[in-house]
Amino acid sequence: MMEPHELYGLWIVLCPAISALAADLLAREWGAKAPWSLMAGLVFGFSGLVQNALLEGQIYQTLLVGLPSLALCVRRFQVSESFS
Repeated sequence: MMEPHELYGLWIVLCPAISALAADLLAREWGAKAPWSLMAGLVFGFSGLVQNALLEGQIYQTLLVGLPSLALCVRRFQVSESFS
């Protein structure tokens, strides 16, 4: 079983990284190539919003994976040919 401070440290590192991965996938969906999509992911995942949430102690706001995931789903829905 993990101690609370270990879980806190894991959350601080893992959640922005997952958010960065989702933003990287969204950038690739929009047509960005390898180094630029990675930069978009890093800028989104480790942005000032995340840093501000960490400083305020609101670590649940570091998991921003829903924003690029929603945009990715809407994009794929819009380019699909059917609703099924």
